[in-house]
Amino acid sequence: MRKNDDEENRSLQRLALIRKLITLASVYRDDKAVFYDKFVEAVNVRSLEEHGVVEIGEHVLDREEVILLKNAHAPGKQIELRCLQKQGFKAKEMSVILGLKHPDSIHVKLCRLRRRLKPGLKASMSLEMLIVLIITCIILLLIMDFFF
Repeated sequence: MRKNDDEENRSLQRLALIRKLITLASVYRDDKAVFYDKFVEAVNVRSLEEHGVVEIGEHVLDREEVILLKNAHAPGKQIELRCLQKQGFKAKEMSVILGLKHPDSIHVKLCRLRRRLKPGLKASMSLEMLIVLIITCIILLLIMDFFF
């Protein structure tokens, strides 16, 4: 029963956001610039999260992504960006949600995010190389110890 109550509550929250946006559209019908500003204020990440439209947080990401982002000291905004991307939002949509003027800014941020995630893969490869090097050194020490 609790799961149904949670889902009903989320539906009511989403409906409240839709009503808020409809009210904004009717109030600022004649002033599109003001409507856009108010709309952007209403659909920011925190508002969408509060209304149950998006989920932001480590629970949305894969375990490996969380570890790589933490190791890369990724700022919270990049984690938000990755969460939105995982939930299927496009660059234009993310630029509005994050309050950025141009979708190109999102593309730049996504490239930076990919760069933060890739070094983790290289680091795990270098860890393998380190293990191989250590094992090789141990074998060489054993061989040298045996012959000398």
